[in-house]
Amino acid sequence: MFLDVLRLLAAVQMIQGHSLDALLDVSLRSGRGFDAWTFLRGLTSVTFLMTAGMAFALVQCAGATHAQGRLRRVKRGLLLVGIGYAMHAPLGILFGQDAVRAWHEFLAVDVLQCIGVCLLTMEGLAALAGSRGRLAWFSVALAGVCFALGPTSEHWLPGGPDRGLLNYLTARGGSIFPLLPWGGLVFAGLSLGLWVVPALKAGRIQAAALRLSLAGAALAALGRLSIRVGHVPARVAPAYFALKLGLVLLLAGLLIALCEGRLRLPRRLRALSSETLFLYVSHVLVLYAGQVGLSRWLGRSLPLSQALLVALGLLLGCAAGALGYRRVAHSLRAHGGGGTPRAQPPLPSG
Repeated sequence: MFLDVLRLLAAVQMIQGHSLDALLDVSLRSGRGFDAWTFLRGLTSVTFLMTAGMAFALVQCAGATHAQGRLRRVKRGLLLVGIGYAMHAPLGILFGQDAVRAWHEFLAVDVLQCIGVCLLTMEGLAALAGSRGRLAWFSVALAGVCFALGPTSEHWLPGGPDRGLLNYLTARGGSIFPLLPWGGLVFAGLSLGLWVVPALKAGRIQAAALRLSLAGAALAALGRLSIRVGHVPARVAPAYFALKLGLVLLLAGLLIALCEGRLRLPRRLRALSSETLFLYVSHVLVLYAGQVGLSRWLGRSLPLSQALLVALGLLLGCAAGALGYRRVAHSLRAHGGGGTPRAQPPLPSG
């Protein structure tokens, strides 16, 4: 259940973070409080990427053969990539946006493409490895490669016909979540999940919590030490990723110790935890969609109290929409329709 709670917390942080970033008055964007909020907001993407890998580990530890559900998982990965590009469709050209800029934004890699490609890669790794032990080592190696090559990717400038592909490897072409280094968080989540989930399945809850907590403390300490001596840009610095991943793992260890085997999420919250794709897409469209998003109407002009009220309203509205969408999708499946695949592998409900 800890992954459900972790994703719910990340979803709340995601919606309030984007809302305040889009609407908070410019004059309020300074000071220690704002800096602390900015840092904590940066943990949201780390959480979602890591939990995507851990969710895949749950599938691998479920006891079924790897081939079962493979086609469904491949379709899910392709769906995420497709939605990621659709959300950056160059519709701005219709409203006067420069065509070249619109095309470059369309080709940029965002979080959905990153997760989708990582899901497809993990599917291939699982088929190649043949065992959970080898899969764990493969994922550790791939995570290390992603983090290690992150600084190098700053020297690559996408252009020409290969721009779309190179955007998966570097942020220099406008990508927000290229595989180098962000994909390393997904593969790290897979390896950590393969280390922790067997202990949870065996009922050794405190042992699982201790494993994640120790790993988190070690990564956070290493990252904090390395930041002081490093000179790499933050968006690709392995030290920053180690620090943030370590903090998320400490939270995950705490949630295991407090929640796993003791608490049970209400049914609607469990449903929301599996509909984070809907929450992500819906709130981004409301805030940023072309000429009609709130960021275009209101801009960065609201005082903190009003920006928080908008964030709360957006959170409640998107949650209601996600639950309504889920009911419709279940109804379609019950009447023979295919519905829409879930964005993440199914998670245990507690």
